[in-house]
Amino acid sequence: MKTSDGSFTTAYNAQSVVDDAHQVIVATRLDNRSSDCPALRTLLDEVISNCGRPPRQVLADAGYFSGDNLGQQRLAP
Repeated sequence: MKTSDGSFTTAYNAQSVVDDAHQVIVATRLDNRSSDCPALRTLLDEVISNCGRPPRQVLADAGYFSGDNLGQQRLAP
């Protein structure tokens, strides 16, 4: 990953998905990309795989914001 001084270092970026009602981690991801944005689709796929259904609601910080992520149809009705 690129550091603030312009050099590069070996680093990882971890994301997790937590069930807000039960405070249980239901999906995780470890990546060597600095941006969280590309991880959202994979995390939602992992939630569906682990829980058997898509989430009803997703709350994510601005690091996951993109036009593609806004168009995801992975939420339960």
